[in-house]
Amino acid sequence: MDILWHSAPAFYKTGYGTQTYGFVKQLQRLGHQVNVVSSFETHDIPGMIWNGIPHLPGGPIPLGQEGAIEWCRRLEPDLLITLFDVWPFANDFGKQVQDVGVPWMPIVPVDSDPIHEYTVTVLRSASHPTAMSKFGLKQMKSVGLKPQYLPHGVDTEIFKPMKKKKELIRAEGKFAVGVVAANREAFDRKGLYHTFKAFAKFQKKRENSVLYFHGEMTKEEKGIDLEWIATELGIKVHTTDRWMRAAFFNSSELAELYNTFDVFLLLTRGEGFCVPLIEAQACGVPVIVTDYTAPQDLVGAGWKIPIVDKAPILVRSYWGNPDIDAGVKALEEAYQMWANKENMIDKARKFALDYDFQTVADKYLVPILEKIENERRKSTNE
Repeated sequence: MDILWHSAPAFYKTGYGTQTYGFVKQLQRLGHQVNVVSSFETHDIPGMIWNGIPHLPGGPIPLGQEGAIEWCRRLEPDLLITLFDVWPFANDFGKQVQDVGVPWMPIVPVDSDPIHEYTVTVLRSASHPTAMSKFGLKQMKSVGLKPQYLPHGVDTEIFKPMKKKKELIRAEGKFAVGVVAANREAFDRKGLYHTFKAFAKFQKKRENSVLYFHGEMTKEEKGIDLEWIATELGIKVHTTDRWMRAAFFNSSELAELYNTFDVFLLLTRGEGFCVPLIEAQACGVPVIVTDYTAPQDLVGAGWKIPIVDKAPILVRSYWGNPDIDAGVKALEEAYQMWANKENMIDKARKFALDYDFQTVADKYLVPILEKIENERRKSTNE
């Protein structure tokens, strides 16, 4: 098939960029022709080929919506795949795709309960709505959609257990609690305040513990002021500034970082997927995460923290507020296993292998594309 992939560019080293690279490489392995239309950051950059992946400009309209439609019109692909939230799209985006005669497969996060009303409205105009989590699958079905399921992936040849080099995070001889998360939302969807507070309470008892945060501590990226929060909580947070993260942290270096952690902690309030959970477990690191939205199905080795209540958000839905004391208890249990956790390492790794890019492609993506291709041939014959 000739596929137009609309998401973050493959050279973008985090989030949807890693998914673009992983899945486009799998599509190429399977013999498909793929062009990537950038959803951001390359609006004014001409087309290019990066690591064998053709990239096309998305145009000046936010999220590259204009580019997605225009390249559908010009290239006439067999399928448009978008990997992004659809609620920021124009009201008539789905109709525009229909008008150019290209089937549309949006792979969509659902990070609150219930699913956003506007997300549902946009998805009703998609020929192949697709959920990236089992939670999202249930939510889409609950409103009468007929979704497919395609989870995110990781490269388990890169993310794997290694010898721990704790000097990387200045944690030699200490119990290392690690957090990998973007701090880009003023409403703190990632629950970073809850995460830091749980660690602060835990550290009062276990002084030989350290917290490493791989993300922005300041409000520079429109998130919350974690430097101030850490000061208020009386904790020191080890981190790397954004210049070092941007310049030097590729996937291999990130895998080394995960391997310095004794446990991964994220008391998130809502997730569309949460790739760091799988990356950490692929490295043999157990996880502590909120038992709400997508993460509830992404723990093979670790602890799921209940919510104490829900907080309304702007789109008639809710994020969960995690039980901080339950998070502290989970940290203590992880600490008790610190010296003897080989079984947990094996469980984490085994669970994560199911999310290897090639495994996900062969198990889920191949049947989806075969079904779409059969429908296309049937329609052409008619």
